[in-house]
Amino acid sequence: MPPQYLLHIGQQKSGTTYLQTVLHACEPARLESLGLCYPLAPLEGAPENNQQYAMFGLLGTEFDWVTPELRDVQRPAWDTIAAQARAWDGPVLLSAEALSVIRTEAIHTLHEALGRPDDVTVVITTRDLGATIASSWQQHVRNGRGSNFDYYLETLENDRKRFDVDLETAPELGFWRAYSIGRLARRWADVFGAGNVRVVTSPGKPIDLLWERFCTALGMPQLLDLPERETVGEAVHTSLTASEAMVMREINSYLVSSPLKESARGQLRTFLLNNMRERPDRGPRIAVPERYRETVAAWSNDDLVELEKTGVTICGSLDDIRYEPRATPDVTIDEVAAAAGAMFAAMMRRTPQPRPAPPPVVRPFPVVLRGYMAKWKLDFKRWLLAKWRSLTMVIALLAVVRVPARGPSGDGGAQLSMVDSVIGSLHDSVQFALSAGYG
Repeated sequence: MPPQYLLHIGQQKSGTTYLQTVLHACEPARLESLGLCYPLAPLEGAPENNQQYAMFGLLGTEFDWVTPELRDVQRPAWDTIAAQARAWDGPVLLSAEALSVIRTEAIHTLHEALGRPDDVTVVITTRDLGATIASSWQQHVRNGRGSNFDYYLETLENDRKRFDVDLETAPELGFWRAYSIGRLARRWADVFGAGNVRVVTSPGKPIDLLWERFCTALGMPQLLDLPERETVGEAVHTSLTASEAMVMREINSYLVSSPLKESARGQLRTFLLNNMRERPDRGPRIAVPERYRETVAAWSNDDLVELEKTGVTICGSLDDIRYEPRATPDVTIDEVAAAAGAMFAAMMRRTPQPRPAPPPVVRPFPVVLRGYMAKWKLDFKRWLLAKWRSLTMVIALLAVVRVPARGPSGDGGAQLSMVDSVIGSLHDSVQFALSAGYG
């Protein structure tokens, strides 16, 4: 009997990491005893709790951020997961939020890779569009981008005007392929049938309600009481607040022109983000700016109307994901200054402080003099060693050459005799040295 596939396709920021973490916290044998196979085959650099990178290995450059090299590296992960799935007689769950951005052709490729099974259930988790857009922008900031929120929304608005024509062809429209919930549900329903697509609405809190709706959508109520969900907790990801995002965006702008490598920039951003979690008063959350609230509300309403027309199953309430424009507190200068100060303090703790130079050592004069004498002695020995060939030749020459003796002939003769005497004495001394074994 072929396996029954359960495809959980996201969206991002809809509680997917929480759900995947609960599943990963279970031992495979524990899930299998409940009738579910959740196959994992993480390679180096890949997440351990889902099949996202395995999908990169299967679909490759369908994701515009996946290089051919990454596809080839992760292909064995997909092959391993597919083999585990084929060996299981029962439901197989595959969870990868990146599947929400793929186009219809890639959905068919995935269906073919699964062996074109008839029993496929697609589960889409989603949240309200306003919160999604805010989270998406702060994720861009976390990833090192420097664009402000208004510019980000302007880009989304321009892309939204194109998606009726270009949604299936333009790779850069991945945001709207993923987050226009009506179009997303219709794209998967066209391949697997509306009766096999279930949309789980995320209420935000309590997080247990999301888990309950997810288990219902999977058709596996036996997973409801997994003890692992109690240990995971609510805060799987910690988002930046509005003031922190403003400071981090400015830091990103400066880092672009810095000599730091991209890996070092990423490490610095991660360090700062981790330090922000411990702040007692982090300021207000990121919210859609006032001038875009009505626009985002219109987008949300249009998407929900289209979602209802698809005929897919809704697990939850559409009111949970309907964006309602409301006033939010403005970010104050004090909040931005506090966030900047916290990040500066974190960087100071991370930066090694220079050690003070040791005090100078005062040595007595005799010790200093002995040091100089030893250095001069060593230098003289080195000079002799460097000149030994020349000195040996001079000594050898003096040993074999002797000026003929002359008789006295006035003052000049007396002077010459004196020179002869000195040279003769030197000649005798050299001969004595050579006879004693010099050289």
